[in-house]
Amino acid sequence: MDQEHLKYAIFLCGNSGVGKSTLSNTLGASFEAGFAFGEGLTKDFSFCKININGDHVLAIDAPGLYEASRERTQMNAKQIQKALGVSLPYKIAFVVASNAGRWLSQDVAIIDKVVKSVQASDDSPIEYVLIINQIQKDHWTHYMHDPTRKKMVDILIEATQAKPTFTTIVCCPHVPDPSQNEILKAKLLDALMMRNPYKIKVVKDIVADPDDLNVYQKALLILFSPIFAPFLGLYATFSSLRNRIMHNDWSPFRHSDD
Repeated sequence: MDQEHLKYAIFLCGNSGVGKSTLSNTLGASFEAGFAFGEGLTKDFSFCKININGDHVLAIDAPGLYEASRERTQMNAKQIQKALGVSLPYKIAFVVASNAGRWLSQDVAIIDKVVKSVQASDDSPIEYVLIINQIQKDHWTHYMHDPTRKKMVDILIEATQAKPTFTTIVCCPHVPDPSQNEILKAKLLDALMMRNPYKIKVVKDIVADPDDLNVYQKALLILFSPIFAPFLGLYATFSSLRNRIMHNDWSPFRHSDD
């Protein structure tokens, strides 16, 4: 791989089925994406060169981490580690699929494993982008409410040992209309351009096993409070609806909603 004229690398990292390859393709990549039976469609670390605002950038794709089999999970861990070993500065975004505001243990686990495995070469804190993808229409108003997103991120951080820093959160609707791909691309680029690329080093091997998920599931059960969640949801709906009526804003792609 010729890296001489490449500015930095973009790595959208997430588990199978969250749409990370499709989002990379929206940015100009050409990764295999689509429907898959059983295990994730992406099996190996791959890359392609894309152009972003005149810069030559390396887009990186890798499989999700957790699968049903221990062997496949361990193979995926090695591929993700390879994806983190490119000698370029990185912009790393974690992609998760919307689950009505609830975290899945495998999403918390992959974020924790990857964050614990890398650090910036200058030891500064790495700022990550969080992309919540495939949001259904009837859940959109909840994600547009700042306290809801903050609550979700707080739970995510507390459920991890690595305590990642998310300075940008991007919300993407479920299966956007192809005619809106350019708007989605602009939304993703806005978020990625806000982050400086980090020269990183792998400081710890990624070791994963499907049994890991029990630990993260227990952490989520402890942190999530079923008493306050319904009230937060009702408040989010009311507040977001009020703002949309006041500003006549019903578009899921409005940049001020990030």
